[in-house]
Amino acid sequence: MSQEVRVLVCEDDRAIRTLVELLLRRRGYTVDVAVDGEAAITALAGRPYDVIVLDLLMPGTTGYEVLDYLRQNHPQQLSRVIITTASQNAFREVFPIAIASMIRKPFDIYELEELVRRVAGGLHPPGSTTTAFV
Repeated sequence: MSQEVRVLVCEDDRAIRTLVELLLRRRGYTVDVAVDGEAAITALAGRPYDVIVLDLLMPGTTGYEVLDYLRQNHPQQLSRVIITTASQNAFREVFPIAIASMIRKPFDIYELEELVRRVAGGLHPPGSTTTAFV
């Protein structure tokens, strides 16, 4: 029996957000989107996610603040976070936090998809097909 795999995509750039959302939905994931950190915190307060794709550099409430929220309120969710960022210093800044992975922008969308699959524990969403990566 297939299990629903829930992904939260938190990205302020509309083009990136839409691309990631569409790809993951086509692969069968259940995807919620947040356009900023405040919306991400609201979503995270409402339910747990199997994977959280989180941009660090957003206006208003940043991805760093979302990480702080998770650390204080849902520390078990930190291991579900994939950070996306254009920041050169992001790795040093978040290194002490036990996140799942980090990918630098611009990223290969299929590389991100593979990270989502790995963080989800290899769960395949209903109706999905396995993509081979060489």
